[in-house]
Amino acid sequence: MVATVIIPNLPLITTPQLTDVIPTDQGGVTYKVTNAQLQTLFGFSAGILPLNMGGTNAALVANLGGIVYSNATQLAILPNTSTSGNVLQSNAGMAPSWSTPTYPSASGSAGQLLRSDGTNNIYSSSTFPDTFSINTILYASGTTSISSISTANDGLLVTSNTGVPSILAGPGTTGQVLQSNSALAPSFSTAAYPSTTTINQILWSNSANTIVGLATANNGALITSAGGVPSISSTLPSAVQTNITALGMQSQALNMGGFQINNGATPTSSTDYATKGYVDTTALTGTSVYAASTTNLTVTQSGAGIGATLTNASTQATFALDGVNPPVNSNVLIKNLAAANNEGIYTVTNVGSGSTNWVLTRATTYDAPSEINNTGLIIVQNGSTQSGTAWFNSATIVTVDTTNFNYSQFGNIIFPISLAHGGTNANLTASNGGIFYSTASAGAILSGTSTAGQIILSGASTAPTWSTATFASTYAVSTILFASSSNVVTGLATANSSGLLTNGSGVPAWVTVTGTGAPVLANTPSLITPSLGAATATSLTFSPTTGGIVGTTTNDSAAAGSVGEYISSVVAQASAVSLTNNTARSITSINLSGGDWDVYGNVSLSGGGTTLLQYYSCWINVGAFGIAPDPSLWAGQSYGATGLTTFAENEVGDTTPFLRVSLASPATVYLAIVAGFSTSTANACGGIYARRVR
Repeated sequence: MVATVIIPNLPLITTPQLTDVIPTDQGGVTYKVTNAQLQTLFGFSAGILPLNMGGTNAALVANLGGIVYSNATQLAILPNTSTSGNVLQSNAGMAPSWSTPTYPSASGSAGQLLRSDGTNNIYSSSTFPDTFSINTILYASGTTSISSISTANDGLLVTSNTGVPSILAGPGTTGQVLQSNSALAPSFSTAAYPSTTTINQILWSNSANTIVGLATANNGALITSAGGVPSISSTLPSAVQTNITALGMQSQALNMGGFQINNGATPTSSTDYATKGYVDTTALTGTSVYAASTTNLTVTQSGAGIGATLTNASTQATFALDGVNPPVNSNVLIKNLAAANNEGIYTVTNVGSGSTNWVLTRATTYDAPSEINNTGLIIVQNGSTQSGTAWFNSATIVTVDTTNFNYSQFGNIIFPISLAHGGTNANLTASNGGIFYSTASAGAILSGTSTAGQIILSGASTAPTWSTATFASTYAVSTILFASSSNVVTGLATANSSGLLTNGSGVPAWVTVTGTGAPVLANTPSLITPSLGAATATSLTFSPTTGGIVGTTTNDSAAAGSVGEYISSVVAQASAVSLTNNTARSITSINLSGGDWDVYGNVSLSGGGTTLLQYYSCWINVGAFGIAPDPSLWAGQSYGATGLTTFAENEVGDTTPFLRVSLASPATVYLAIVAGFSTSTANACGGIYARRVR
């Protein structure tokens, strides 16, 4: 073997061929050698210079604006892009590609940031500072200007009356508080306040700008010393006590502040205050009657005391007093008789009629001196003029039907009694289980409900109502309520260290949470160790023997958007598409939403019995059915230039390689084919299938 080859002054060969000869001078010997021998001598063939000898190892075709790159064995040219602003991107060990989004061709203004507008990358309208101090806060100082706020220690973020933020520096003095400042930014007070206080403590300034707590005391009054120093004492200053003792006649109302006036005398005048004892023996020991007389009655009296009667001695008619007809067994007050000794409270025993006399009998609770003398006020409930009036007998009865009665009106009582006077201001009807409430002007009763467990719902300034839903009478601590059925609210049994989940029907239940750390519901949650296996911040590990993701157990389909979603489109042989020689054709297609999909297809060719099939190729392509740029994604066969009359006996079929289709937005995915054939016809049918991986 010759170690050195010297080739001086080679002549120009305009159209080199393998049979060309080149004058060669080697070792002083001149002889002829063919181009093929020279290629063999240098270690390359087929007229392509290898990479290790400075070549491309490929027969390249120039492309204006194309980028030369290396694949695993040779150089190649990435075709140019018709869009300005695309950038070259690496492709994880594969051929580089042009970016889909564009980038600005020139630098932006100072301080602008590069951002995405959702399609391409542009400069922000706002400008940002180039540097920041530690702890700096940013804010918009203008419509397109981002500025920083000067930092300050122990400060508070405040805004001016125009909304401009700033940091109010700490006051440096313990106890100062933040104060509003009219329309200006807030500021710290000059006065200092205590950090803690006790319950009921009063604050006061014991020196200029120093606020302290006043010592508390029970049952005391706030007083001040001669120097104005406040304190709480159970003893009033002597000057105050003297003023109270010497009150004398008042020129204004005396407010007792909730305290009593003690040791009063029995009232003797209509303007005197009544003691509790006086009221108890007059008003509170009284009774009521249905109606009261207003004039003398013409009657026949019979008996004395117990069982004594008054019988109508005038025209026979139904018994009437003051415009009303008291019913049988009702009590009435007879107080206007000519014979005052026969007055008193009577019970209606016969109401009479146009043909019978009415009869009144002394009431069994008012037919003895002890009963009469201990009865206080007698309140009249009905009547045209007497309703609401109160009467009392001022005479001491020694012998019933002998001693004269002396009835006087105590005062009018207006029925219904107003709210201000302790009444309801309404004529109410009792309801078992009802609830008393107030309307805008009177009391009212919400009728009781026959359904146990209902609760009262407030109205919007209207009457309350019973809820339609029912509730349990008791609940355990920490119980969560939920509607176990329509309008039935029950308590969910409590559970420790659990999370609240719902099943497929929406029924809530506690699920025990294991592991440590609190879950954070955000874009990047902190995971805890669940019972299904170990968890990290980005993945879950399942046991190959005891755990895993549970799949469906029936012949249903995954919902749209869920992992496992399946989409397909099949063209049967009866609907096969006709092919044109050497022309790509779409067999069928599917529409996929954004996500990560595995897609494949199968193809079947048929045709005339005399058709000569030279080749076919099928593939999956996204967005168009043109020939896929990567031959590794094709499936097909070549039968040479003479072709194969394969359709005379059977069909030709093939399956495309699986293709990962990762979509940021919906796209159409095609199953396509191209075939070379002659003499007769060719058709293609088949199907495309996609499964959502994630």
